Formats: sequence, C-alpha cells, structure tokens
Amino acid sequence: MRSQIANTMFDFIAALEQITSEEQAFAELRKVANVFGFSSFAVSGIPEPHERIDPYVLLNGWPEEWAARYMANQYFTIDPVIQRTILTDNAFVWSDALKHMTIGRQGQKFMAEARDFQFIDGFSVPIHSLMGFRAIVTF
Repeated sequence: MRSQIANTMFDFIAALEQITSEEQAFAELRKVANVFGFSSFAVSGIPEPHERIDPYVLLNGWPEEWAARYMANQYFTIDPVIQRTILTDNAFVWSDALKHMTIGRQGQKFMAEARDFQFIDGFSVPIHSLMGFRAIVTF
C-alpha cells in the first residue's frame, strides 16, 4: 500500500508539470481523490471574513448542491476545517485535528449539515504564502 501511495503522489507531481488547463488539473485531482477513497475535493483561497468565497475557488469537485449552499451561506466563516487551516501549516485529517478544537454551536450545526452530503471525514493541506495569502486543498 505504501508504494502505491508513493507512486500515486509521484505520478500526480509529474502530471502537474504537464498541466495546461483547469480541466487537466481537475482530472488529475479526481484521480488522486479516487485512489485514496475520497468522493470529492476542492482547491480554494481563503478570503477575509468580509469577502465572498466564490472568486477564491480554483477547483470545485464537490456535489453541486453542497457547493452552491456553501457559497451562498458563506460557510467558510464557520467551517471548522477552514478555521483549522488558518491555524496550521501542517496537513491534517479532519477527525484527528477537530477533536482537539472547541467547535461552537454554529460549527457543529455546519458539520451536521455537511454530513448530509457525505462529508464525514477528510484530509486537508493548508497553503500559506509569505505575503499572507491562505489557501486549502481539501479532500
């Protein structure tokens, strides 16, 4: 299994060097998600609380109804995964990282709603630039 994971990641990194379109990037991320058993993924910048998330979303592999609801309600402001992403530079498994966080009533309600769309657990990679830009790759 370990060599399959390594091979998948090396293949993905090699493919990134050849990507020339959003469609190719989407297809490569879909392959990685499938290998690891994830049903969806997203790549997005993280806006400031007063901004909308819509223009920050680079690749959206979420169920259409969930993506529309997430953006319409600006859920990034209460999403515990986003809150964790802001606090760390390290990749994390949601269930491991969130069990050490205090999640308020809004966050708990959000997580229950996300479970309705099969968002039960996941893996996220925070991206922070030296200039303060924050982003996430999440499966």
